[in-house]
Amino acid sequence: MKLYLYEIFNCMLLLVELSKEHPTLPVAEARACLRMCSGGYEEKFHNGIYVADVEKPNWREMALRMAMAFSINEVLGRSIDEFMQNLDIDGTFKVEGGSLEERKRVGEIMAKEKKAKVCMENPDVVIRLAGDFFCKELSKIDRSSFEHRRPSERPFSVPTTMHPRIARALVNLAEIKRGEKLLDPFCGTGGILIEGAMIGAKVIGIDVKEKLIEGCR
Repeated sequence: MKLYLYEIFNCMLLLVELSKEHPTLPVAEARACLRMCSGGYEEKFHNGIYVADVEKPNWREMALRMAMAFSINEVLGRSIDEFMQNLDIDGTFKVEGGSLEERKRVGEIMAKEKKAKVCMENPDVVIRLAGDFFCKELSKIDRSSFEHRRPSERPFSVPTTMHPRIARALVNLAEIKRGEKLLDPFCGTGGILIEGAMIGAKVIGIDVKEKLIEGCR
């Protein structure tokens, strides 16, 4: 039976596919989530993607919390040979990222060496190519849920209401965990409170304007 380093040392090389909607928030959010959802980490690389060697990663909790990322992946190699050696697959797959030629090459090698079949709709494994990293996708980030909570979809908002993804990133930067109290002393229409409640925090809001407090409720 093949044993991976993760199984022996309880660590994993994670790659977070970051969004580019802000110059600094995506990386800052990734670091904050790793501090909350792991036993420690060592940053390796970030440039549109974020790679870290992580001890005891709770990547499922990270995926539920993060707003400014697209996916969380396990790095299995820096070359196709290393990747194929480390990948166990029993089922179907599809390849995402990289160029069309790179995806085609990986697909052909998978079919030949692993006897695996391509499935574009609902594959058992998603292989992600990111730079020179060959990865197995652990989880996608559900970014659509934030759009359902954008200001125009809420019963009360003002022109300066913060987008839910930014509000969630700020909650994560505060490193609030489930069950902890989150106080927003300038709560406005409650965007940060909503995102805090979504990750299980006990939220308290204060604002000098009574109209905003009523709308927030």
